[in-house]
Amino acid sequence: MSIVKKPESGLFKFLFRDALKREDAMQGHFQMTMKQKNGNIYITPKGTFNGNSAWELVHLLHSKFQGKGRIFIDTRFITEICQFGCDTFQKQINLRKVPPSSICFKGQNGFMLAPQGSKVIVTSEKKAHQCKGNCANCQCRTARKSRVTPVADGFESEEKVAI
Repeated sequence: MSIVKKPESGLFKFLFRDALKREDAMQGHFQMTMKQKNGNIYITPKGTFNGNSAWELVHLLHSKFQGKGRIFIDTRFITEICQFGCDTFQKQINLRKVPPSSICFKGQNGFMLAPQGSKVIVTSEKKAHQCKGNCANCQCRTARKSRVTPVADGFESEEKVAI
């Protein structure tokens, strides 16, 4: 929903065509999931965080937070953050109704979104697999590796082994 009505003249469309394309593209690429558990609220925004996204998040926080528990916002799935969205979120959230000490952001994007006094949690990404060369069903076993094997006369020989 746009607050300012866009003029329909051809000159306006020509001059601002790139901005209009970006705005139209960004409007439909935002989703939020929310769940409540043990008095805490868990929110996962996904997509582009712009002014409209900020308003949706502010409205959700104001309507669901009852003054008890914590709010956890997982920002790892936000693909793009617009500065206007950050400013809108930080200025429009009612910090008396939703105190910043009760808000925890997860992920690097939390540093941009977090109002003064809230927390940001950054976890290290876990590697899915660290191969030591002895995995039974691993794709890394298909590579040829050289292995040194001892022989009876005290010298070592090198042979190529398909692992």
